Amino acid sequence: MAQKWRMVTTTTDVADWYSGFIPAALRATAEGKIPETVAFYYLDKPAIFLQRYCDVLRDINYDVAVKNGIKITRGIVAGGGVIYAEPGSEPFVGLVWNKDKHPELPPSPDLVLMKILGAGADVISERYKIPVRYRPLNDMEIWDPDKKVWRKFMGCGSSGLFNAMGFAWFPNCVKPTDMMAKVLVSPAEKFADKVLKDVMERSWNLEEAGVYPDGLEQIDEIRQDWIEITLETFKKAFGIDVEEGEWLDLELQYVKEFTTMFHSEQHIFARSAEKKFEEIPPGTNLGKAFLKISGGPLIRAYVLREGDTIKDVMFTGTLQMAPGDALEKLEKELIGLKIDKKAITEKVQWMFQKDGMYPGGVQIGMLEASQLVDIIMQASKQSYEDQ
Repeated sequence: MAQKWRMVTTTTDVADWYSGFIPAALRATAEGKIPETVAFYYLDKPAIFLQRYCDVLRDINYDVAVKNGIKITRGIVAGGGVIYAEPGSEPFVGLVWNKDKHPELPPSPDLVLMKILGAGADVISERYKIPVRYRPLNDMEIWDPDKKVWRKFMGCGSSGLFNAMGFAWFPNCVKPTDMMAKVLVSPAEKFADKVLKDVMERSWNLEEAGVYPDGLEQIDEIRQDWIEITLETFKKAFGIDVEEGEWLDLELQYVKEFTTMFHSEQHIFARSAEKKFEEIPPGTNLGKAFLKISGGPLIRAYVLREGDTIKDVMFTGTLQMAPGDALEKLEKELIGLKIDKKAITEKVQWMFQKDGMYPGGVQIGMLEASQLVDIIMQASKQSYEDQ
């Protein structure tokens, strides 16, 4: 019989969850210091998490969030887009394992999502007797019979860090407060492939879908339901059984270290192209381009050109990626490079190939090397047009 995975629970907020608990679990798992784990997190206050490549000045309404005392943090895991969550958007679930110990499990974010979310759609549909579907790359949707459209009701992501892989999801169980509409924005490029062009229209919840008509009054039932749904899904997808365990002092120390690092304003703004390129140095020109893959990631490219050379470059967007720092390493490789498609292609292919930047290569869900080359070239070309 296979060894059971550890199951633990705690109370936190989404900022500390994703920028503290998730990287701590990935680090401790990769080091072999904790067992494979399924963790459930209950929320005690509203907060915002931005994944590694989100731009705090483009992907949320930063000023409104600060004015209302909403905690903001940005993590190092590349697993999707912005998450705003408050009590009722729970439980958050994290699944973490060591890739070397589990070669039978999917090695890339897109395959992890396909296996778990495909199984989850069946489990949720059967439990609640409502139409639920998985839409690649990471959308879980309920059919809205009034609007006659599928609407997203879960946040889902998968990514790798160190030598570990992780998966996370959380259901929107109750109707959100008005604060969600105030702090989340709907960039046109992010919704280019969507029928509903606004984040509040695109998102739905199980309360309005009729599953939890009493909202937060049913919080105990909600939490128990989603423990059962999650464990049934993981069993169906990967054959995982669990036993209750406890957090180790070591991983809680890692949580403290990561949250201290990632809550700083310096870290939150470190990946903001809107701030970095707010002022363009004399003798340089900035080009911008974006790509939204239907059902997949959004990636933005900013190229600062000096003569025919890439003086600086930054990527932002919503990406499911393993390892999570791959695009940052690519940026360093591109700086100083002549704007030449062949040279840029060599650098990008080196990032993706298994004997290149990383042993085993890089996986970016639904994004191919040629598409990444194209968006870099488009941004470079635009820098000439705006002289």
